[in-house]
Amino acid sequence: MFQEIAAKTFFEVLELILTDQSPAEFKEKPYLLILNPNDNRVNYRYIEMQAKALCNKYLILTTSLDHFPKDLDSNTLNGGLDSAKLEKGLNFLSQQGSSI
Repeated sequence: MFQEIAAKTFFEVLELILTDQSPAEFKEKPYLLILNPNDNRVNYRYIEMQAKALCNKYLILTTSLDHFPKDLDSNTLNGGLDSAKLEKGLNFLSQQGSSI
């Protein structure tokens, strides 16, 4: 993990995790999650289950992108998230009255 994330960012996030004791709250907004089911850095099934239980409006788009892509350029993004999925996500957000 230390090879993939900046040390300062890691410790800032660690401090937030260790000091914030408030329960997670989901706002009444649409959530568009882009997840790789094969990513070993996150628990896809758990996130999916939590979204179903706690969010009224959500869409999960699956991707083959690595959690920390080495080269984040348009070719990488296009290879991991095809235009049909992007269109689905944008349609979902526009139907909810949101935009990116």
